[in-house]
Amino acid sequence: MFDASEIKPSGESKYQGSGISEKVTITEVVLVESNGIQSIELKTTNELGKDGRSKRLSLKTEVSQGKTVAAWTITAKYLQNVIISATGASVEESQAVLKAESVNELVGKLTNALVGKSVRGLFSSREYQEGKFAIELYVTEPVGGTRLVWDAKNPFYNVVLKKPETSGLPF
Repeated sequence: MFDASEIKPSGESKYQGSGISEKVTITEVVLVESNGIQSIELKTTNELGKDGRSKRLSLKTEVSQGKTVAAWTITAKYLQNVIISATGASVEESQAVLKAESVNELVGKLTNALVGKSVRGLFSSREYQEGKFAIELYVTEPVGGTRLVWDAKNPFYNVVLKKPETSGLPF
């Protein structure tokens, strides 16, 4: 009476999974507004054509009660890493991209600096609601880098940063 023989697997997802992508191209910088809070999100496509994104990066410049830094400070550090990884810019050059008089100017400068550029990226899983997970671009380095290492058993964002090899000398 019941038969499921005609049901076929839906195939691979078109979305980025957790792990390392050797070449992640930034395709769009999006301004998101939710409950009066503005944030930026980077949309990406990896070397296999899978779509991905960054976490929402808050533009809130005031320090919230119980916090020690503004959300923008954390966002700026994240974006500075992406800018340096994608463009090879210096710290000063990346800071110039992040200096803007308005949200629209910031989005424009980020779009000009990042869209079409590629990075090597680590995507991690984050539980945003009980039982619901998002895969987000966690950290970047230049394409061809080897510092980022994926460890699926690591419960904290599944991230392990490999220490540089040394010759054993103290300097």
